[in-house]
Amino acid sequence: MYVVSPPDRGESMPVDQLNKCLAGAAPPKDCRGTNRRSYYGQLGRATLEDAWPTWRFGPRFGTPYPDSQFPSLPLKENYVQQFGASFVPYLGTSDIAMVDNVVMNDLTAASLKALLVRIGPSVIVLHSAAGTAGFAVAESDPALVKAIVAIETTKCPKAAPSGLPPLAKTPFIGVWGDHITQQSPGGHWDRRESCEQMAAAITRVGRAPATVVSLPESGIRGNSHMMMQDRNNAQILRIITQWLTANGISTGTGNSG
Repeated sequence: MYVVSPPDRGESMPVDQLNKCLAGAAPPKDCRGTNRRSYYGQLGRATLEDAWPTWRFGPRFGTPYPDSQFPSLPLKENYVQQFGASFVPYLGTSDIAMVDNVVMNDLTAASLKALLVRIGPSVIVLHSAAGTAGFAVAESDPALVKAIVAIETTKCPKAAPSGLPPLAKTPFIGVWGDHITQQSPGGHWDRRESCEQMAAAITRVGRAPATVVSLPESGIRGNSHMMMQDRNNAQILRIITQWLTANGISTGTGNSG
């Protein structure tokens, strides 16, 4: 199993280039994205106060949803403080998902594709902002991707002008947690809807299995955007692994089986 860190986060950031841009010691063209925003010229960092409602731990910082599966209280004694301390700086715009940062997303996709070429076709697990680059890899070379497990990702790709659904030959499972409808318009609801539309289109074509699992609609309540760290994460894992097994998809790489 490989865990990939994108080049716009934490220790993966190009620190030398960042320092040159911040110091004005690099050509301006090397410090800007294709949308003309300087992504080396600014740093961002998520905060618990912002993340709490965005990632659906509760309606406001310090107040969890009554059925929340995220171990959020008590604030001063619980793991939530360690969770906040794990946040890393990121490069770029105010959009933490970086969906408008073409340069960084392209670099992430190229790096992931190079890894898959080296290790062989694999199941890729995408979470949140990782969706943008991960979907791009699957669209550019479907043979490298055995299946996509999309855990509350950025928006799923739209259909091609020909009408053929994106990722038509790639097995796909999307998993979404609870309290999405309690967010403001946009947010995670639009993302889930786009993945539901893509999964339905793939199913109509019939070339690969595709489904979107809404946990609350399946009777599993209280899961946040960070469901891999929720109390019932083993239950979520079983849903994913059972789906992969039912569809004959091995989680090993092409080289190791």
